[in-house]
Amino acid sequence: MSDVIHIALTPIKYIGKRAKNTDATYGTNLTWQAGETLLVPAESANRMLAHKDVYEHGEASADHQVMAVTVKAESEDEKTQEVRDSIASWEKPALASYALNNFNVKVDKRQPIDALRAQVTQLVDQFGTE
Repeated sequence: MSDVIHIALTPIKYIGKRAKNTDATYGTNLTWQAGETLLVPAESANRMLAHKDVYEHGEASADHQVMAVTVKAESEDEKTQEVRDSIASWEKPALASYALNNFNVKVDKRQPIDALRAQVTQLVDQFGTE
């Protein structure tokens, strides 16, 4: 099942020194040409506008100030796989904490890290992620 959410957009004009600027700081990944105005999610826009030497309010038509986005509900398999992927990079304290907090299982942190990861992954496979 998917849901539709509406995101308020704010017109932001790039006034920085570069001829071309790609935002990698505020999570929009938008690319402006010098002087160009693009619509940005309001939350990111507010943070951008704090940098008055780079961004300013731009002008845009009122009919494009809200964007509808369809959000796909994440399946249980996808959530479980994300947890498995995370476990592969966790260190011993994180593995022990996750096992205790989510499954009420105390693991022996003296085991090799690969054995701990396998044990926690087995708990996730057996009991799920929630």
